[in-house]
Amino acid sequence: MRPKSTIITDNLRLRLVQFAKTFMTDYAHAEDVVQDVQLKLLISKGTLDQVDNIEAFLFRMVRNRCLDLIKVKKNKFAELENNMDCEDSDLMNLIENREMSQVAVSLMEELPEKQRMVIYLNDVEQMTSDEIADILNMDPKTIRVNLSRARKQIRERLRKICTYGTV
Repeated sequence: MRPKSTIITDNLRLRLVQFAKTFMTDYAHAEDVVQDVQLKLLISKGTLDQVDNIEAFLFRMVRNRCLDLIKVKKNKFAELENNMDCEDSDLMNLIENREMSQVAVSLMEELPEKQRMVIYLNDVEQMTSDEIADILNMDPKTIRVNLSRARKQIRERLRKICTYGTV
């Protein structure tokens, strides 16, 4: 039998990378984060043997690693602002050329951190409020409130885009 520290399936690895992508600016950085977590697990043998919910523990490790990197690089949004110097007309063309789901994903990235993580884990990873609460160390009621607020904010912004053509 393989030790728990090596039991990261391709499916779980992909989910961890996608979760890390909600924090990081690109897919390569997200993969690096997951690789860092895997390396840390290999170095600290026996860590997972004491963990009840391995999946939640791995998501927490990925989250913490992402937050560490964000602290070092300052702030994800500042980096995005530096990388995206597009005028209003360019932004309008971008929105018009994408499907509504892609716009919703970009709006999701603008949400506050907790709301963004909760909506990602619930809608993309199909996790329950209790599972998300375990990963994020929050109360399940708080998870539901954050999820409701995130959906409302995205819905309002989509309505503005459909009505006025701008965010």
